[in-house]
Amino acid sequence: MNIGNNIDASSQKPIKRARYDYEDIEVISDSSVDSSLTDVEINKINPIETPIYLNKLRFEKNSPEGLSFRSFFVVCNNVLADNSLWRVKNILFSSYITEIEWVIDEVKGSVPKNGNIESILFISHYSEELKKYKLDHDNNKWVKDVSIFFPDQKVPYGVYHPKFMLIIFEDSAQCKKSFIRFIITSANLTQSDWELKSQSIWVQDFFQCDKYISCEFIEYLHTFLQNILGGCSLEKFWINKIQKFDFEDSTVKLIASVPGYFIGREINMWGHLRVRTLMKKANINAHNDSDSHNKENDIIVSQFSSIGRISEKWLYYELMSSLSSTPNPKIEIIFPTIEQVNFSIEGIEGGVSLPVKREYISKPWIKKLLHRWEAVNINEIGTGMKAIPHNKTLLRYKVHNDVIEIIWVIQGSHNLSNAAWGQLQKGGSQYCIRNFELGIFLHKNQFKFVRCHKFEHEEYPMFVWKRRKNCNSHVETNSKGSNHLLSVPLPFTLPPKRYANNDNPWNMELLI
Repeated sequence: MNIGNNIDASSQKPIKRARYDYEDIEVISDSSVDSSLTDVEINKINPIETPIYLNKLRFEKNSPEGLSFRSFFVVCNNVLADNSLWRVKNILFSSYITEIEWVIDEVKGSVPKNGNIESILFISHYSEELKKYKLDHDNNKWVKDVSIFFPDQKVPYGVYHPKFMLIIFEDSAQCKKSFIRFIITSANLTQSDWELKSQSIWVQDFFQCDKYISCEFIEYLHTFLQNILGGCSLEKFWINKIQKFDFEDSTVKLIASVPGYFIGREINMWGHLRVRTLMKKANINAHNDSDSHNKENDIIVSQFSSIGRISEKWLYYELMSSLSSTPNPKIEIIFPTIEQVNFSIEGIEGGVSLPVKREYISKPWIKKLLHRWEAVNINEIGTGMKAIPHNKTLLRYKVHNDVIEIIWVIQGSHNLSNAAWGQLQKGGSQYCIRNFELGIFLHKNQFKFVRCHKFEHEEYPMFVWKRRKNCNSHVETNSKGSNHLLSVPLPFTLPPKRYANNDNPWNMELLI
């Protein structure tokens, strides 16, 4: 699937991109997995495509797999933007940090020259610079209105951290025909985040429906938007708009955090207790932990760009108890070493995106869990692997018969902190969350979807997914078989390599 824009990298040396699909995943044996592993053979694995991607780095000139920021404003790759019947009409951007001039320029360079966007809404953590922004209408007549909104934090010491986009496309020939593109990512709305750092992306297109179709996905999204848009002039517009689309074939479950003190049934709506609820509903833990073999070989990976002041008790008795029914599950924390940051594309300045305090990351009990975010020598890898990882990933995997199988994956904006995931208080009767966050949850046993597309000469949105039973006969699909091995692109190798004795985790004090 050729998605994304070609970036002029003529001044850069050709880079061979490391791939992380099951066809060629590198499996390395080390002390963290007591198994004699070999490389996974191509003919044994036929992975199922998922709507999860990595971003296209500036230096990856010949890599079609990654998604550039501009790719989200293109309906499909076989029709030039100026020839497209589809027009972007409304956009909602959400980010912790926003370089608004860069975003406006990227959108302007992506949409048709005769396009006319009705509104762009930026939702962001509070910024004086962003508050002062005024659109230059003389040079941006292609967009009618640009507005900025800062959600109320409600709880002290929290941040607005979700990173997502909602883009509404309308058919210029049939104004009542439209679809919405929903993107959830780990990337801020900044050029360096999208071009120089590794990021995770989930994206899916949803068509307009004739009448409101209720499902868990839309109800949850509706509640989340109500929480972040309260007091915004466009709150009613976006709440009403999303109800005009059919989300029944959503490929993932949403996991959000909103700040507040919750009691009663509300505590299961957000953060890690939302994850616990999803696990129980799907009976996932009972399935995965049904025998000692699975308990011995299933491992939980936590990879993030920041860590809060967490305790061992919170990690195991709250977060991990929501992720697994196994007491004291095996945990592998993936975080860059000082050496890896120094040798990254951005050098030590790239460490700004890894704001971890030394006292938090260097606790003895945490250091025992640390693994490198790649499994080969830093000087032997391609440029793509030298990008600072800004992804935030929780996943469960197991190794069986020399094959790595991902059981489930959580990606989005949540870092490893109780501010993001929540913390139980007052003996478990109260639940406190400080941050706004948004992520996705995908489990292999619940993933029964295929990506749909029509013939090459037709202009059809490229991120449409349907349940297998809902795929019409006239629609081609990408079905690759009935196995349950998911293809989830990752910026690190599984199993990860444990820190060596001379490895030390990156910390923000090194920037001083």
